[in-house]
Parts: sequence; structure tokens; C-alpha cells
Amino acid sequence: MTITQKENYSTSFILDFVRKKKKILFVIFFIALLSSVAISYLITPLYESTAIFFPTQLGGVSQSLLSQSGNKEDFLQPGDEEVVEQFLQILISDKIRNKIVKKYHLFSHYGIDKKAQYPYTKLEKKYNEYISFSRTRYQSIQVNVLDPDPEYSANIANDIIIFLDSVINEMQSQRAFLAYKEVEKKYRDLEQEIEMLQDSLAALGKKGIVDYESQSQALTEAYSNALIKGNSQALKILKKQIDTLAKYGPVYNSLTNYIIFQREQLSNLRTKYIEAQVNAKLKLPHKYVVNWAQVPEKKAYPIRWLIILLVTLSALVLSISVLLLLEKKNLM
Repeated sequence: MTITQKENYSTSFILDFVRKKKKILFVIFFIALLSSVAISYLITPLYESTAIFFPTQLGGVSQSLLSQSGNKEDFLQPGDEEVVEQFLQILISDKIRNKIVKKYHLFSHYGIDKKAQYPYTKLEKKYNEYISFSRTRYQSIQVNVLDPDPEYSANIANDIIIFLDSVINEMQSQRAFLAYKEVEKKYRDLEQEIEMLQDSLAALGKKGIVDYESQSQALTEAYSNALIKGNSQALKILKKQIDTLAKYGPVYNSLTNYIIFQREQLSNLRTKYIEAQVNAKLKLPHKYVVNWAQVPEKKAYPIRWLIILLVTLSALVLSISVLLLLEKKNLM
């Protein structure tokens, strides 16, 4: 007997066997069908909502707005792969989850008793089962939310994106505000120091020191002329002025040069001060929303026809297998 003949024999044997047992198989089919329908309706239906957004760069906005360097990043550009990974990490953080749990009372919504054993573990498991985040091939982030209530699924998905901004701003502002206060202190201290130096310079001005180099040249010429003319009274006055200039002139020069240097430092520090102020006080959204979640019209789970089909077919295949084994045992 050839292989083809054996296959035909086996196929025909099974078909004959099914015809022979069609009554019992029909009963099994009917019971499986009713059971699968009942099971599919006992499963709580879940509605799925999806929101999609592009994350933006997480760097300080001031670097893009105020930096004079040519390699500054454009804060309007969507983030790269590394930024996407950072956003995904923030999305699964406790801060986002706690905000959602608090706003939507998820303990009661998910039917979890806080007084029961391990309530937070159960909540986390349910949360991770119903809410997920994934990166798309276009470097955007997709937020998927399943929920028995279609409005809940859409609202939770949208609020996760909204809470994302507040969480990131909170994280950044903590460091940015400390940096801002530190730079502000240095800036104010330097301003005060320059004012004190200018007061010292003004005090020298009251002593007649207003421009060391030009005054020195003018007094030297005047003294020479008075000496040539033999004007003793003028020489006495000029000698006193020259002595005063010799005593305070170098101090005037040092103060002037130091003030110029400190003003340059103040100018540089002012740029950092403005940058720190922008980073600490300016709050911008950190995403471009492509699709806000919409309230779904149809349930996503369970797929009843698939459950009915799989359960019914599985029952039939299993029944035929068991009946074949029993038939073989009887023949032996």
C-alpha cells in the first residue's frame, strides 16, 4: 500500500468515523457553542483609546533662545531616540501613575479593596495590564488605555499626556530654580562690588583725581612752565597737586582697570543669569500631540466571535481525538 493510499484511507476513515459519531459530536458542538457564547458574555468588555505624541528636546529652553554659539539645539525639534527612551521612562514612573490613580480613584474603579492584602501590588498589576506605552517606528510615543468605561479610557490616555508636562516641569524646575538662585546671588554680589568700587573712585574724584594719565601729563607741563617762569607760588600749588596725584593716581588706575574687568564679568554673568531665569520660570509643553484619544464606540476586548470559534473548534477536535482513542481501545 502506497503512502497516498494510506493517507486516503486515514482521511476516509476519519470522515466515516465522524459520520458515525455525528449525533454525539453535534451534541458536543452545541454544548461548546452555548458555553463559548456564555463565556464571551461573562468576560468584562474593555474599550481601548490611543493617543500619539512626539516628545520634544529636554534641554533648557534658554540654550536655544539666548545662546550665541552656532551649535545650539532647536527646542522646537522633536526629540531623538534617546529622548524617546527618557520620555518612556517618565511615563512609567510613579509620579504619573499616582496622579492618574488619585484623579480617577482607580482603587474603587478597579474594584480593589485598600484593606485587603497587597492592595498596591494588585493596583500596579491592573494598571500595567490596562495602560501601556510604546515607541512607534516614527519616533513618536503611543499611549494605549483599556478600560471597561469608554470615557475613562479616553480621558486617562489624554490626562497621562497632560500630566507628563507637569511632571517634567517639576523635575526640571527643582534644579533650574536652585541654579537660578545661585547665579542671581553671584550677579547681585558682583553688582554690589562694582558699586562699592565706583564709590571709591568717586571719593578719589573729590581729591581731584579724575584721569591719572592726562592729569599727570598736564601737571608735569604746568610745573615745567612755572619752573621756567620762576613762579614760586604756582610751583607750591602744583607740587601739592603732583604729590596728591602720585599718592592716589596708581590707586585710581587700579580701580579703573578692575572696574572695567568686573563689568565684563558682570556682562557674562548677566547672560547666565537671564538663561537661568528663563529655565526656572518659563514652562513650555514638552510634546507635540498628533492624536488625542477619542472615546471609542466599539469594545476592543473580548472578540466574541473569535472566542466562540476557538472554544467550539477546540472542543470538537478534543472530542474527536478522545473518541478515536476509545474506538482504538475497543478494537484492541
